[in-house]
Amino acid sequence: KTIEVTLDAPNSDFPMLLSTNPLCPLPQAAFDDPDGYEKNPIGNGPYLMTEPWQHNESITLARNDAYAGRAGLADTIEFRIYSDLLTAYRDYQAGSLDIQRGLPPEEFQSALDQYGDLVLRTPLAALFYVGLPVARAPFDNLEFRQALSMSIDRQALAERVLQGANDPAYGYVPPQVPGASSDACEACVFDLEQAQSLFEQSGVEPGTSIVLYDISDDGQALIEFLANSWTDAFGLEVEVRSFEFAQFLDETAADVVEGPFELGWVWDYPSGYSILQPLLASDSGANNLSYANAEFDALMAEVAAATDAATVPGLLAEAEAIALADLPILPLVFSTDISIVAEGISGLVVDAGGRHRLEDVSVAG
Repeated sequence: KTIEVTLDAPNSDFPMLLSTNPLCPLPQAAFDDPDGYEKNPIGNGPYLMTEPWQHNESITLARNDAYAGRAGLADTIEFRIYSDLLTAYRDYQAGSLDIQRGLPPEEFQSALDQYGDLVLRTPLAALFYVGLPVARAPFDNLEFRQALSMSIDRQALAERVLQGANDPAYGYVPPQVPGASSDACEACVFDLEQAQSLFEQSGVEPGTSIVLYDISDDGQALIEFLANSWTDAFGLEVEVRSFEFAQFLDETAADVVEGPFELGWVWDYPSGYSILQPLLASDSGANNLSYANAEFDALMAEVAAATDAATVPGLLAEAEAIALADLPILPLVFSTDISIVAEGISGLVVDAGGRHRLEDVSVAG
């Protein structure tokens, strides 16, 4: 009943890494019949599936009487699968949903007015950002990147465009993370006069055409806000290219992406390394920015090899400052989980990774 792991080098995050989904234990059935297991997986948590996954419809769970830990409170949990948030919200309003994860941004304020404390807003360890292909002109120009960033009014974006459902981001590492700085990015402050001065210093001409990549099923308001900000401030011609998510990832791969692209990242486990290293390390497969900084990479290696946990927050803060000075990513907002619960529902906890802890949910009456 013991697994012993010998590492080839110190890894300060290894205990937390073990908590991530790819390292969950699997039963023999997962290997004997992968297709069957995918439809009806076998878990070892407080709930288990009682029937195969009904694709695009539902997943039904029942309390797992064999679970060795604290039993879940609800007898059964039914996950209903929706193609859009608005349809789910209408079902909630009709009384057929107890918990809805996510609200349409345009409904957030009216839901607050109507339902008050039934709307739960949980800050996540998640960054929504614009990535820049820093090896490609004109994005290889630091003054141009700084100008783009300083022309974005993040407060207005969070409050008006996203209806207050997210928080402005002035750094890469969300505030829940030890060592995070709430105002780490000097070039993330909205200053239109300074932005236009930097644009002039960059030598990029007004009328220059750039491509802005959009996830088509993610709403258009944010992309329109960015495009209008850059057109109004600098006279740039912004071509928006929209793709469904799977194709979007192909179109924004490091060797093909032509311009800024919207994307988000949430930590896999509770460490700033889980945000900075994947996005910005030169050898990371998730780094599609063509960004490389040897000093940043050295700090990531030092964090990974740290044997004194007390040194890690300072190292992460130093690494974040280096990357923010280079600005390969423009932070926009730190994401939040917006959920709404029915009257009589209590005990819902949403963790910083966005997971809904349903085992403690109870229903009055």
